[in-house]
Amino acid sequence: MCIRDRFISTPNNTKTREKSVDMGYYNAGSASGVLLKKLRDNSTDTSPKPKAASLITITNAMKWTDKKTQLDNFTKSCSPKQIANANLSETIVTLYRLLDDKNVLVVNSALMAIGTLAKSSLSAFSSYQKGIVRLAVGYYNNKKAVKAVNFCLDSLFPDDKIEDALEIVKEELSSKIPSIKVNLCCWLEEKLSNNLDTATSVITSGLAEVLLKLTNDSTAEVRDTAYLCLGLVKVGNEKLWKERCCIGISQQKLAKIAKASGSAKFGLTSSIILLDAKEVKEERLKTPAVNKSKKWGGKS
Repeated sequence: MCIRDRFISTPNNTKTREKSVDMGYYNAGSASGVLLKKLRDNSTDTSPKPKAASLITITNAMKWTDKKTQLDNFTKSCSPKQIANANLSETIVTLYRLLDDKNVLVVNSALMAIGTLAKSSLSAFSSYQKGIVRLAVGYYNNKKAVKAVNFCLDSLFPDDKIEDALEIVKEELSSKIPSIKVNLCCWLEEKLSNNLDTATSVITSGLAEVLLKLTNDSTAEVRDTAYLCLGLVKVGNEKLWKERCCIGISQQKLAKIAKASGSAKFGLTSSIILLDAKEVKEERLKTPAVNKSKKWGGKS
């Protein structure tokens, strides 16, 4: 079950469907339709909406190639003046619903367009930010979309606002899909390396506990990326780390986290190998040579 499946099971009655059509959504049962309706209903923005046109006009009837072309042109040529004179709310709604498109190339372009718009008008996303992230992270399961998801998340959560993303990251790391957990940890690792002060918030928010649980994951890549994040957390606030996170942790895990934190101090987190070549060689030497020769038909 992928991240996006969570929203598809929401009940859709006739009243909700009619309201969704009036608001310009795909339909009340779609992933983006249900979540976007919730976000709008809960929005505290009561200011009158501008009458300016949306920056993007894309309908369901359009071919995927036409959708992608319009999105790519927006990403390349949208100017601050155009954004200032546009109806950003309607533009964001259009981009949001395209995250539910059946074609991953359209989704890829929509993520890039959202990232581009967020860089210039981040405040306009306040009502839609969490919903967009939840759908976007689901595409970490597709190699073609990873770079676009990273760009989108980077734009929605700049280095000085990374604390705003921690609760969402904590929720999404509960995914059962390894690639989502790996790519999300990699994104978090980069953010932590850019702003180590965030380590305090990672600990106090409970995200460090989630990362510690991931060190028991059945997938090696998930465990390794979790260790890298924890190493940066330790470097960022070692005192709080020892007070809140080290209780009940095995010496073996603490040693791996210490190794990750040691590399973090020298900016080597992206290339760290938790089991280095020397350790591998020592493990191989423990295997009797006679077994190896017999396996390959050599002399004992």
